[in-house]
Amino acid sequence: MADLEKTLASDTVKKDWMIDVLADLRACALNNKMMGLAEHLDDAILVAASEISRASSKEAGLGDCRDEIGDVSGHSGKKPNSR
Repeated sequence: MADLEKTLASDTVKKDWMIDVLADLRACALNNKMMGLAEHLDDAILVAASEISRASSKEAGLGDCRDEIGDVSGHSGKKPNSR
């Protein structure tokens, strides 16, 4: 198990492998008519993509761009002005 953790933590492994695993699980859920699970896995795929994108942006020195482009929920990340 420790070898697997080292492999997954290494830079040589693409971070988007999690999305592939989630997509496979979603396909399996759909094949077994587990629609609720498939919907939750859709959400998990969106969250994973957002997290991977955010981590990649930070590694590239771009910082956290949520204020400018928003997150997967459609919110800008900016707090509304209080009156």
